[in-house]
Amino acid sequence: MSRDDDHNPRKPRASSQKPATNALVYKLTSTESITKQALHLDEQGLARRKLSLFLATTLVDHRGTMTTAYRAVKDRWEMEAGHWAYGKNVNKLQSECGKFVGTGIEARPLDWAKIRDLLVANQKEDLIPQAAYLFRRAANIGESELDDVKAVTRPEWDVDGVEVVTSLMIGGHKWALQFWDFQEAMLTNTQEVDLLKAHLPVTYELIMGLAREQLRLDTGLAKAKRDLEAAQRELSLLYEQFKIREEHAQRAFEHRMRRVGDEVGRQSSELLLERNALLEQCAKLRTVNALLERQLNSATEEREWAQRRLRALGDDETTEMHLQLT
Repeated sequence: MSRDDDHNPRKPRASSQKPATNALVYKLTSTESITKQALHLDEQGLARRKLSLFLATTLVDHRGTMTTAYRAVKDRWEMEAGHWAYGKNVNKLQSECGKFVGTGIEARPLDWAKIRDLLVANQKEDLIPQAAYLFRRAANIGESELDDVKAVTRPEWDVDGVEVVTSLMIGGHKWALQFWDFQEAMLTNTQEVDLLKAHLPVTYELIMGLAREQLRLDTGLAKAKRDLEAAQRELSLLYEQFKIREEHAQRAFEHRMRRVGDEVGRQSSELLLERNALLEQCAKLRTVNALLERQLNSATEEREWAQRRLRALGDDETTEMHLQLT
């Protein structure tokens, strides 16, 4: 395939947010990107290439580089004496780890501790079982020689008979769409696509699947945007109608409250007048009652005086009659 960026189906989207064209993620796109002559295309050499591609694909940052991964190792173990990262800055870590991850790996003994620490420092512990499987194959060792690994898992993309593995196969659609515009590549680079189809059919099928997926997502996104705009317009209209109805309801409520207030005030005034009238009647009744009590007392006194007079008269007549008889 041509390395001309203008005809590369893996060319990144033209966006300031995309990585630079010389980023690792664009240089290391498959096991074929690792061209060191020391790594022959035997089974162990292919295993080393797979391990390198796996680590690079899973640890690259949004800029398509390993800088963030190395900085995480530095921040965690730079000050820990005895650790392999002790006293090393990002550049030194990149140089040291570049011997087993990246396009320039070397045929020298692998160090599991470094691979494990790269994943741990970047919170990728869930990938340790897969990394351990690839490391065992690359280092040609048995499972028992990795005491700190509880489980070893073969990656789904590592299939017998497939001699070329791509970062797309490892990272998947969602990961790849961070760095490539596959729809644009399929439409503008037909010659390169034909070469890709002929020489890397697995990668071609993945890229075509990504292109179809991206087209589906773009179409769905455009429809979703239109639906959202329509929903926003409808919501705005409903909100205006709600505000109008709310204002009408508020005015009606205030009017009703004023009417209720007036009615309550009127009834209160009437009750107050009735209360005052009753109080006046009570006062009059108390006056009449007092007058009647005085009249009753006077009549009682007159009655008692009359009774005394009658008794006195009766006594006088009795005395006179007695004198006449004697």
